[in-house]
Amino acid sequence: MRRASTALRIIMVLLLVTLLAAQGSAQIMTLEQCVDSALANDRRVRMASLDEEIANLRIAEAKAGLIPKVRGAAEFRHYTDLPYQLMPSSFFGGPVGEYRAVQFGTTQNINANLQAQMPLYDPQVWGGIQMAREGDRMVGLQSERTRKRWSWR
Repeated sequence: MRRASTALRIIMVLLLVTLLAAQGSAQIMTLEQCVDSALANDRRVRMASLDEEIANLRIAEAKAGLIPKVRGAAEFRHYTDLPYQLMPSSFFGGPVGEYRAVQFGTTQNINANLQAQMPLYDPQVWGGIQMAREGDRMVGLQSERTRKRWSWR
């Protein structure tokens, strides 16, 4: 019984020392500092600022449809064995009734393609830009409303 009361006293003394140490390191803040801290650390305010950032990126994505596009493609083929085709020898001035094996084509073939596209007028792109701007305005109003809930100034 005596050991239990001694252990309880030691625990109480340690708890009291911990509380006094924590009270000495506490920071005193004004109401304005508390509101600023709440605005900086509130989950809803952070989500509203991320929504604003996403809306700005959607506007940039919609405007990307107005950028000229250039596409290129290249192809290289190497034929190791070209096929033979039989043709009448009389075609080349030879005797009638005989045939001669002839190869047509080249062993190497290169193709290149370059395409440039410049949008002059695309109503879908302009509509997308307008919709993204309206979305940005709506997100701005929502985030302003979220921030006004915290500001008591």
